[in-house]
Amino acid sequence: MLKVRLGDDFVQFNQEFYDWVNGLLKNVVTKDTKIHMIEEHDEINQYLKDNDVKDSKCVNIDSHSDITYFNDNSVLNIENWVSFAKWDKLVKDYIWIHHPLSDMLMVAPFDYKHFCYTDLNNNFDGIKADHIVLCLSRHFTPPEFAYLPLEIKGYCLELKGCA
Repeated sequence: MLKVRLGDDFVQFNQEFYDWVNGLLKNVVTKDTKIHMIEEHDEINQYLKDNDVKDSKCVNIDSHSDITYFNDNSVLNIENWVSFAKWDKLVKDYIWIHHPLSDMLMVAPFDYKHFCYTDLNNNFDGIKADHIVLCLSRHFTPPEFAYLPLEIKGYCLELKGCA
C-alpha cells in the first residue's frame, strides 16, 4: 500500500502517502468498523464472502489496480482479485486510489474510477468504512517495510478505541 514497485525496483517509502492514508483512516474508522489483516490480496474475496458482503463499494488504496494483468484470469490470484469480486457480486463499485507513479490499466473488463491520492482533497466528512482489510503482501513488500500493515492495523484499532 505504501510502496511502489516499478519493474524490479521499489520506490522508497513515501511519508506523504503514509500521512495521507492515516488522515483518511482517522476520518473513516468508527467503533463499528471491522479491521482485518490478510497475507495476500486475493484473500479479500473469501473475507467478503465470510462477512456476507454483497454489491459493496470497494476503495482500493494500492500502487496496482488488481483488476487484471492479462495473465491467466481463469484462477483467482493477487493480480485479478477485483475482477473475481465483481463477477461474484461482492463488489459493485470499484475505486482505485493510486500513487502518481502507478502504471495505468489501458483496458479493463469493467468500468471503474481511479484517482491519484495527490489529487484528492482530505475532506472525508460523512464517509465511514464498514470494513478495512489490510494486506501484508509478503511477496511484494520489501522487508524493511513489513511492519507497516501491522502499524496501520494498530492505528485503526486505536481509532476504534480498542488499543
